Order: sequence, then C-alpha cells, then structure tokens
Amino acid sequence: MNQESEEFLKNFISTHNINSYDGFYIKDLYRLFMDYYVTNIDSFLDSPDKFLEFCMQNISLFRNTERHLSQERLAQLISSYARDLHQYISRERLNKHISYVNIVKELTPFGSKTKLLDVGPGRIPYSSMLLAKDFEKIKSMDSVYYPSITTLNKLGIDATFGYFSKDTNLNNIDLVVGQAPCTAFQAIAENCAKTQTPYFIEACGCCVPELKNPRADYECFGWEEIWPAIDSKISFHKAFMFNLNLPANEVKSIINKHIFPKIRLKPYTSKKQSKIQSFLQNADEMLEKSLYSL
Repeated sequence: MNQESEEFLKNFISTHNINSYDGFYIKDLYRLFMDYYVTNIDSFLDSPDKFLEFCMQNISLFRNTERHLSQERLAQLISSYARDLHQYISRERLNKHISYVNIVKELTPFGSKTKLLDVGPGRIPYSSMLLAKDFEKIKSMDSVYYPSITTLNKLGIDATFGYFSKDTNLNNIDLVVGQAPCTAFQAIAENCAKTQTPYFIEACGCCVPELKNPRADYECFGWEEIWPAIDSKISFHKAFMFNLNLPANEVKSIINKHIFPKIRLKPYTSKKQSKIQSFLQNADEMLEKSLYSL
C-alpha cells in the first residue's frame, strides 16, 4: 500500500467518530482498507492481520464519542473484529474449493479463454478467486459479497449483485458453474437448457427436494427425479449435475480423479439408525481411549 493510500485511510480514521457499538464502522473501515491493500489472493488472505497492524499503529487517530472508550478498549474491539475475520478469511477455507476448481479447469471448452459465470460463490467468493487465476474472464453473481466490488475487480473477478434466474442474460458465457449455488439450481437448468449453455454444478443439501433423506448433500438425491424433466440431457455423478459438450463418462472420470469417493446414502430405517448410533458410540470411545493414552 503506497503512502497516498495510507494517508487517505488515516484521514478517514481521524474524521469519523467511533463508539463501542459501532461495529459497522470497523467493518466499513476494513472494506476500505482492502480496497487499497489487496492486489492478489495472498494479500487478501493476509488482510485481517495487516488491517489490525495498521489500526494499532494509528490507534491515537481514532475519535470516539464515549469518554469511557479508552484506546485500550478500542484496541480490544478492533483486535476482536480482526480475530473474527479469520473465521471467514483463511487459506484453509480457500483450499476447500481447490478440488472443485481443478475439475472445472479440465472441463472448460476453450481453456483459459473460456468465459465463465460462477453462480452463488458466497460472501467470500473463494471459487471465483481461484478461477480468476487461470481464466481471463470470470464473472461472478451473488446477492451479497463481503469484499467490495473494487477489491473483487482487483482479484480479476467481474462481480455483480443479484439472483440468477431463468431470464439471466447468458450472452458471451461459455460455461455456467456453481459450487452449491442453493436456490439457483432450477433456474440454472432452465436457463441453460433454453439457451443451450453448458453448465456444471455441485449440489449441496440446503435446497435438495425432500424426496429421499435429509442428508442428501452427499449425493444428488431428489434432483435425479426432478431435473430430467427440466433438462433431458442432464447427467449426474456424486454430488455433481451437468450438461456439457463432453461424453458423460469422460466428465465422471475427471470428477473421480479429483474427488474422494462418497458413499451414496439410502433412506434410514430404525434398524440402520440403531447400527449407525452404535458405530459412532464405539468410535467415540476408541478416540477417547487413544487420546488418554497419549
């Protein structure tokens, strides 16, 4: 971050009041800090610590409207906020998306030139960040982002706010992808079938039709019975649903290469439930004994 940016942030701090209930102020200050500090994924992951460091160095500049809010208490508030950020901004969270992104990279029709739309990547769009490293044009669509659009643009993401619908414009999009895009499932299938746009989606459990069992996030339970009526060319494998210009077996082979096999769950019966509970209880006891022996 250059000196001009630092001076701007210092001026912002010194001209805005803060109080002990003003979490929004600290949040906005952090987003503003990201706009000036973040240039790539590494600096984004590093930003909570750098934000805390910057604030501590300039703690004397903060103005507050409460006499009892000492610099020590203010430092505690900022430190607590920076610590909370690590729950959402971390390399561990980023790494959870690597397997999915590696699959997408092998499925794209035009390599790095492929124009992608990443639907529902979340408040911290990790999948879009990783895809932007390998693709020249990556669009991202979600209703809420934690980083500002300015920061996301610096990370190579053309981010837009909104909900994907069956009428979303897919002109100049070569492939629609989404890692657990939740309520956008059906709209993606309808829109892509209508516009003949290839798509590759990983399902989650929050919006799976309740035709099977509630732990359906391990497989495409429910959708296997509903989605073919929306798109007759759809294929399923593990937790993935897709309609691509590739043989289904080839796509399944690529998925298997990057994803550990997942057991397909069947509807529970009271007998099966009892066996599972017994197994889990034994596993807990074994774990406790092993820890005790350390």
